[in-house]
Amino acid sequence: MGSLVIDNTVLVDIEKGNLLSRLFICPYSFITTDLVYNEFKRRNNMDLVKYGLNVEGLSGSHIRQIYELRQQYPKLSIPDLSIFVLAKYKHIALLTGDKNLRILARKEGLSLHGTLWVMDEMVKNKIISPKTAIESLSLMLEQQRFLPKEECIKRIKKWSRMK
Repeated sequence: MGSLVIDNTVLVDIEKGNLLSRLFICPYSFITTDLVYNEFKRRNNMDLVKYGLNVEGLSGSHIRQIYELRQQYPKLSIPDLSIFVLAKYKHIALLTGDKNLRILARKEGLSLHGTLWVMDEMVKNKIISPKTAIESLSLMLEQQRFLPKEECIKRIKKWSRMK
């Protein structure tokens, strides 16, 4: 089982698709920082730790790195930078849908995935059916989630053939 650092954009996408409880059935350990966790919990009033989310604090040196990065990348929030630093420190993949965070992660050579990859993994591991994946993705799109439209269309076609 591998570990993945997850951000709010992916957590919110999965929540909007009614898949949060199923996310933690995936054969991965999901990790986030206390900053991202508190941000999600404040907005959604949900305790994801009881589902299996691992929440980690950062050391003083990591916090300094965040503030140094903030000078270079002012479009990124402190919570966004916190998960970038955590993923880089742990040498594990980052799950995010945030455009600016994806740019930084690519620039720094981090392994990177997003919501659609997570859904692919859920279908591949038979955690959700292709039909459920289509329904969940449709819910996300109806709620104006920022997902790549062309990739969503490809997934819907692919999952439709799998029914």
